[in-house]
Amino acid sequence: PISSRNAVARNMYVFAAADGDEGPDVDAKLEEAEERMRKSIASLQNSLMTVSTGRANPAILDRVNVDYYGAPTPIRSLAGITAPSAQEIIV
Repeated sequence: PISSRNAVARNMYVFAAADGDEGPDVDAKLEEAEERMRKSIASLQNSLMTVSTGRANPAILDRVNVDYYGAPTPIRSLAGITAPSAQEIIV
Protein backbone atom coordinates (compact mmCIF):
# COMPACT_ATOMS: atom_id res chain seq x y z
CA PRO A 1 0.00 0.00 0.00
CA ILE A 2 1.00 3.58 -0.54
CA SER A 3 2.47 5.03 2.66
CA SER A 4 0.95 8.46 2.13
CA ARG A 5 -2.42 7.04 1.17
CA ASN A 6 -4.40 8.95 3.80
CA ALA A 7 -2.75 12.25 2.89
CA VAL A 8 -3.45 11.70 -0.81
CA ALA A 9 -7.06 10.75 -0.08
CA ARG A 10 -7.51 13.77 2.18
CA ASN A 11 -6.11 16.10 -0.49
CA MET A 12 -8.36 14.62 -3.17
CA TYR A 13 -11.39 15.07 -0.94
CA VAL A 14 -10.48 18.68 -0.15
CA PHE A 15 -10.13 19.47 -3.86
CA ALA A 16 -13.43 17.75 -4.67
CA ALA A 17 -15.19 19.55 -1.80
CA ALA A 18 -13.84 22.89 -3.04
CA ASP A 19 -15.54 22.20 -6.39
CA GLY A 20 -18.84 21.58 -4.64
CA ASP A 21 -18.77 17.85 -5.43
CA GLU A 22 -19.39 15.16 -2.88
CA GLY A 23 -16.08 13.75 -4.07
CA PRO A 24 -15.24 10.46 -5.74
CA ASP A 25 -14.88 7.30 -3.76
CA VAL A 26 -11.21 7.96 -3.08
CA ASP A 27 -10.46 4.59 -1.50
CA ALA A 28 -11.90 2.77 -4.50
CA LYS A 29 -9.88 4.93 -6.89
CA LEU A 30 -6.69 4.31 -4.92
CA GLU A 31 -7.34 0.56 -4.81
CA GLU A 32 -7.93 0.54 -8.56
CA ALA A 33 -4.72 2.52 -9.17
CA GLU A 34 -2.71 0.20 -6.92
CA GLU A 35 -4.08 -2.88 -8.71
CA ARG A 36 -3.20 -1.40 -12.11
CA MET A 37 0.31 -0.59 -10.85
CA ARG A 38 0.75 -4.16 -9.56
CA LYS A 39 -0.33 -5.54 -12.95
CA SER A 40 2.08 -3.20 -14.74
CA ILE A 41 4.97 -4.31 -12.55
CA ALA A 42 4.12 -7.98 -13.09
CA SER A 43 3.99 -7.42 -16.84
CA LEU A 44 7.35 -5.63 -16.79
CA GLN A 45 8.92 -8.43 -14.75
CA ASN A 46 7.59 -10.99 -17.22
CA SER A 47 8.98 -9.02 -20.16
CA LEU A 48 12.38 -8.55 -18.50
CA MET A 49 12.71 -12.31 -17.96
CA THR A 50 13.04 -12.76 -21.72
CA VAL A 51 15.74 -10.12 -22.19
CA SER A 52 18.98 -11.56 -23.48
CA THR A 53 21.83 -10.94 -21.05
CA GLY A 54 24.65 -12.82 -22.73
CA ARG A 55 23.84 -16.03 -20.88
CA ALA A 56 21.50 -18.75 -22.10
CA ASN A 57 18.24 -18.51 -20.18
CA PRO A 58 15.47 -21.10 -20.65
CA ALA A 59 12.87 -18.43 -19.82
CA ILE A 60 13.24 -16.96 -23.32
CA LEU A 61 11.26 -19.96 -24.59
CA ASP A 62 8.30 -19.34 -22.26
CA ARG A 63 6.33 -17.60 -25.00
CA VAL A 64 7.12 -20.19 -27.70
CA ASN A 65 4.17 -22.32 -28.80
CA VAL A 66 4.39 -25.29 -31.17
CA ASP A 67 1.67 -26.99 -33.18
CA TYR A 68 0.89 -30.25 -31.38
CA TYR A 69 -1.86 -32.27 -33.07
CA GLY A 70 -3.42 -29.08 -34.40
CA ALA A 71 -3.38 -27.15 -31.12
CA PRO A 72 -0.87 -24.45 -30.13
CA THR A 73 0.93 -25.80 -27.08
CA PRO A 74 3.67 -24.18 -24.95
CA ILE A 75 6.99 -25.86 -25.66
CA ARG A 76 7.65 -26.16 -21.91
CA SER A 77 4.76 -28.62 -21.58
CA LEU A 78 6.12 -30.84 -24.36
CA ALA A 79 9.85 -30.90 -23.67
CA GLY A 80 12.37 -30.42 -20.94
CA ILE A 81 14.41 -27.24 -21.30
CA THR A 82 17.79 -26.77 -19.60
CA ALA A 83 20.78 -24.46 -19.88
CA PRO A 84 23.82 -26.57 -19.03
CA SER A 85 26.27 -23.83 -19.97
CA ALA A 86 26.21 -20.10 -20.56
CA GLN A 87 26.02 -20.55 -24.33
CA GLU A 88 23.53 -23.34 -24.94
CA ILE A 89 19.94 -24.30 -24.30
CA ILE A 90 18.92 -27.92 -24.63
CA VAL A 91 15.31 -28.78 -25.56
